[in-house]
Amino acid sequence: MADGKDIDGSSSTGHKPFVEPLFPPAQISIEDVRAVFIDAFLMTHYLHTNHPSVLPDTLSPRNIRFHRAASQEAVCVIVDLDSHAHPSNPDARPSTHGTLPFNAYDLMPSLETPTKSNSAAPYKRYRHILEALYYIFLWAVSSPVQQWIDRGPDALLRVLKHRIARTTFMWDATAAFAEVQPEFAPLVGAWLRPLWRLVSDAHFACRCLTGEEKMEKLDSMLTLDRVVEILRAGGGFDLRIATLIPVPGEDSDEGL
Repeated sequence: MADGKDIDGSSSTGHKPFVEPLFPPAQISIEDVRAVFIDAFLMTHYLHTNHPSVLPDTLSPRNIRFHRAASQEAVCVIVDLDSHAHPSNPDARPSTHGTLPFNAYDLMPSLETPTKSNSAAPYKRYRHILEALYYIFLWAVSSPVQQWIDRGPDALLRVLKHRIARTTFMWDATAAFAEVQPEFAPLVGAWLRPLWRLVSDAHFACRCLTGEEKMEKLDSMLTLDRVVEILRAGGGFDLRIATLIPVPGEDSDEGL
């Protein structure tokens, strides 16, 4: 590749990789996390709307990476590496569809089969992307990867992977938020809890609905506009957008 960079993103001159993973989270600051996930929400919407064939059909932490711009700001990079085993997969099984902990809640019932216990279903709606990004966001600022691999009852991986535990998480995420590393604690009140409430409220508002009525209700409640409202909220941080991707209006077609 040009500029002395190898195909895996590293540099033959000894420089740091130009695309870096989000883990271990100790390598990134709270400002980096803010910038990367603002970009991630906006970029995935842009790709879904304009270049849907480019966007991976599921997302996991392997897909969300970043690089340092000349200004030293962290800029999100979306890659497709889910054909390889990932540390969040305790069984080390390769999956072309991400990993189950980062799947949307309403996709989980179809996944409960012994032969595909760690596979994620391809997205069917745009809101599935938003929800997956939220779980990746929570993962990125929580305890080290080892805690996610742990099979103990309090492990975040277990909470997000199993439907019963995920349902409990939907009712009360206090235990999960306690896993957020101290340096990222301000994000709990600013973004993580409001985003959790958005996801949780949507699914519980639809729990008595079925079929297309349920899908339409969820689509109307889980939108990028509502996510951006949270990112702009006075109790959080100012919205810093490092891209030229526009925020969609109410007439945007977000459905897949």
